[in-house]
Order: sequence, then C-alpha cells, then structure tokens
Amino acid sequence: MTSTNRTLNRVVLVLCALLLTVAGAAALLWAFRPGWAEEFLTEAERLIADVLVGAAASTVTISGVGDVPIALIAALLAALILAVALTIFVFARGRGDVREVSRMAASDGRTDVDRNVVDVVLTGALTARPDVLSSRTGVYLVRGTRTVRLAVTVRQGASLGDVLAAAERAIKDWDSLLGGEIPILIHLTDRGWLDRYRSAIRVR
Repeated sequence: MTSTNRTLNRVVLVLCALLLTVAGAAALLWAFRPGWAEEFLTEAERLIADVLVGAAASTVTISGVGDVPIALIAALLAALILAVALTIFVFARGRGDVREVSRMAASDGRTDVDRNVVDVVLTGALTARPDVLSSRTGVYLVRGTRTVRLAVTVRQGASLGDVLAAAERAIKDWDSLLGGEIPILIHLTDRGWLDRYRSAIRVR
C-alpha cells in the first residue's frame, strides 16, 4: 500500500470515527436526557421540527410527476454524490502492489522479473521448515521503490532467531540470483486461531 493510500485511508477513517462519535453522543443524550442538557435538547428538537416542516412545505413542480419536496430531491442528490464518491474511492485506492519485482534496462531492451520468482526463492526454503506454518511475499511500490514484504507465520515455540536466520539466508540467495539488492521487509507472526487446528506434522 502506498503512502498516499495510507494517508487517504486514515483521513476517511478519522472522519467516519468523528461522525460515529457525534451520532453516538447525540443518541445517548436523547436516550438519557440529563438535566444539564434538557434545554439544549428541547431547542434542538424545535429546530429539527421547524426544518422538517419547512422542507415538507417547500416543493417544486416536475412535469408528469407533480409536486416533489425539495428536501427529497436534495437527499437523493446527496445520496448519489456519496455513492459516486465511495465508488471512486474504492476503485482508485488500490493496494500499491506491482507485478514486477525488478526492472533491469539494457542497451538492447529491458528485463522484468515477475514477483512469482521472488516468492519461490524466498518462501521455498522457509515453508519446508517444521517450525514454519506458512510464508508468502508481496511486492509493493513504496515512494517509487519496489519493496518486498516477506511474511512468515511460525509455529508456537519456534525459535525466532533460527527462522530469521533462515530468512536472511534465503534473502542472500535472492540477492545473488538478482545480482543486486532491493529492500525486503521480514514480518514474523504467530499462528491465528484457525491455525490451532492444523496438524503439527508436515507433509514432505
């Protein structure tokens, strides 16, 4: 995920959290109606009632339909704008992942190394270990630089030092194969609750 996507996600999450907080606080006030907020709630109810009455009274005549409340038209437009904005957000955000882990240019062309190659090299030796449940890689474009994320799920009681050393050996093999170095992030994690039901015996 790129830094731009992360920033946009955080902004959206903060706005949603603020809206939910305000809505939740208002619902609690209306439900329990504490004495110190009674005057405020009464005034708010009066204003809402005035707005609803005014909105219902304001209409526009549409040929073939008749009188339509302006509030209804405004609500439909707001819903349409929100739907379009959410659609654009969902399809434009992306994960930031890329297909090629490396692009090497030469005088007679260019060589692209697919991310499946780095996945086989880095995860092959790790998944064969009895103390490793699974391993996977992802290639992301971070500030214009291709970066590999190596995620390793270890079994309970596994020696993290041994697993990390095995991962570093696999990375050295990858560097030798590539003929250079690229940023690689190693992420070690324990098994999730579903993994507790897996067999401790690995098939070789």
